[in-house]
Amino acid sequence: MTSSPSLPYWICPELAWIDGRMHADKAIALSGDGLIEAVVTRAEVPAGQVVEDLPGAALLPGFVNAHSHAFQRVFRGQTEFLRTGAEHEDFWSWRQQMYGAAGRLDPQTTYDIARRLYAEMRAAGWTSVGEFHYVHHGADGSALSPATAMADAVIQAAVDVGLRINLLAVLYHTGGIGEPARPDQRRFISGSLWAFTSLVEALLARWGSHRLVTVGLAPHSVRAVPVDWLEALAQWNAQHHLPVHMHLCEQTAEVEASHRLLGAGPMEVVRRAGLLGPGFVAVHATHLEADDPARLANAGAMVCACPTTEANLGDGFLPASALIEAGVELCVGSDSHIVVNPFEELRLIENNERLQRRRRNVLAKFVEPAADEPDKRRVAPFLLDVGARGGARSLGLDAGEIKAGQAADLVAVSLRDAALEGVPMDFLAEALIFSADTRCVLDTWVAGVRG
Repeated sequence: MTSSPSLPYWICPELAWIDGRMHADKAIALSGDGLIEAVVTRAEVPAGQVVEDLPGAALLPGFVNAHSHAFQRVFRGQTEFLRTGAEHEDFWSWRQQMYGAAGRLDPQTTYDIARRLYAEMRAAGWTSVGEFHYVHHGADGSALSPATAMADAVIQAAVDVGLRINLLAVLYHTGGIGEPARPDQRRFISGSLWAFTSLVEALLARWGSHRLVTVGLAPHSVRAVPVDWLEALAQWNAQHHLPVHMHLCEQTAEVEASHRLLGAGPMEVVRRAGLLGPGFVAVHATHLEADDPARLANAGAMVCACPTTEANLGDGFLPASALIEAGVELCVGSDSHIVVNPFEELRLIENNERLQRRRRNVLAKFVEPAADEPDKRRVAPFLLDVGARGGARSLGLDAGEIKAGQAADLVAVSLRDAALEGVPMDFLAEALIFSADTRCVLDTWVAGVRG
C-alpha cells in the first residue's frame, strides 16, 4: 500500500469524471468511514483541511470486476495449444483442464493465487470484485473445517490487498441436467440445499460486518442446479435479499439441453423458478433467445459480459445491441483472467459489434445525446458507466460514481500516458475506452484508502 493522508482528507485531481463527463477544478472529500463526503470546486475546500493535489491525473470511479474465478489464473497460458489427437478444442475440453487445476487447490494455495490476482486487479484499476466461488470442499469432496475455509481464503486475500469483494457463493449439485455429478466435480457439490444455505449463513456471520466484504448467491447454471432447488433458493432469498448471479446461455449445448429436458430455454426456466428480478445477473448470455432481452428488461435484471474470456473460450459474442436496445443494464468481469484489464473488457463490447456488423459506433445509436451536444451520440461515457456503476449495482454496492454518499472507490489515470497525452478533455472518455491500457493507472482508493 502507498502512503496517503489519514482520513478524512480532500483530493484534487486535474480532472474528474462526474455525471458522465470530465470536469476540471474539482475537489473530492473522503470521509473517515470510507465514503465520498462532498464534491465541490477547489475554491470551496474549507481552510485548514488536508488536501492532496493530483496534477496530471484524471480521477474516475473505480472499475468493478463483476465476475471472477480467481483460481483459474493459476493455469494462465497453459491451455493455449492444440494437442495432437484432440484437434477439436472448445469450451468443454477446456473445462476438463480447468477441473484438473481445481483439484489441486487447498486453502493456502487458494489464498496465494487469489492474492496475486487481486493485487493485479487493483493495479489495473479494478476496486471491487464479484468472486464466483465454487471450490468449497476437499479434493475428495469431503467437508473442510471450517466449511468456509476455501471461501475464507479468497476473502482474506481480497481484504489483505484492500480490494472490495462480494463472495458469490456457488450452488452446484448436478453434472448436467438430470445427471449425477462426476468425480472431478465433487469439490463443488452441495449435497443438499440446506448444506448450501448453511454455508452462506456462516459466511454472513463471519464476514457480514467487514466493510470490504459482502456475500451473494450464485446458482451455477441450469445444468448444475435442479429446477426445484432454484425455486427453493428463490424462496430462501426472499428473506435475505442477496444478489444472485448465474451462468446463463453461455453455450448452445446448454440452451438445447434446457429445451429438450426442461421444456424451455434457460432464461425462461429461471423466470419460472422465481429468481429473475432486479437482483439477478445473467453471466455471459452469449446465446440468448429472441425473447430473452425483454424478459431481462421487464424483470430489471442485468447481464455481465466477460468479453476476453468469451473470446478465449470461443463462447460467442454478447448480443449487446439487442440487450441495450431492450434497456438491459450491463456490467463486465474478467472471469478466467486471461486478461485483467477493464479497458479491454469494455472496448470489446463495442468492437465486437463493429466486427459483426462491419460498421463503426454501433452501440452509440442506443445512447441519448447530452443536452449540450444534441448532434453527438457517444458510447464511451456509456461504457465507462457499465464498468463502474453497472458493476457496483450488480453486486449491491453503493459505489461506481463520484458523488456524495457513494463509497470512496476511485482510480486515478495519468494524463501524461502515451495513450492519453494531448487528448482534448472532451474526448478523454473515448481515448480511455478505445486507446488506453492498464499502464495509464496511477493509483486506486478503496473505501478511501489509497493502495
